[in-house]
Amino acid sequence: MNPESVVYHPTSNSLYVSNVNGSPTEKDGNGFISRISLDGELPELKWLAGLDDWKTLPH
Repeated sequence: MNPESVVYHPTSNSLYVSNVNGSPTEKDGNGFISRISLDGELPELKWLAGLDDWKTLPH
């Protein structure tokens, strides 16, 4: 698992982190987004799951 990008969401006062899990160039559905509180707690490891890495998309 490798965190890739982070965005702050002011309404929920949370951080959302995209994670590459497995090969970054394969459509394997292993990617996910985590929700993290600003005090470092991890309320949802897989807030959204089943994602492919963006590098697998046609350019």
